[in-house]
Amino acid sequence: MNFAEQNVANAYDYAQKLLEAKDLRTLFALHGEYINAQTQMFREQATTVRDVAYKVAAEFALHGEYIDAQAQMFREQATTVRDVAYKVAAK
Repeated sequence: MNFAEQNVANAYDYAQKLLEAKDLRTLFALHGEYINAQTQMFREQATTVRDVAYKVAAEFALHGEYIDAQAQMFREQATTVRDVAYKVAAK
């Protein structure tokens, strides 16, 4: 279940419980429970988003290092080819 589905399902359950509330005390208790549950779910969702963001950042860093290494290798090869071309042209 994705975040939006979880949030909608919880809001629907909360609304159903509110309809069944018989007095103001129950209404406030239900609201407190809902806020606590939503806060906990938000923490869990934020942790999930953070973990995914860290993983994506790590992947980009890994690929970035690979790309940097490849670029350095191509620069070195280009320098070698240029140097050889100068030597051949000088003869």
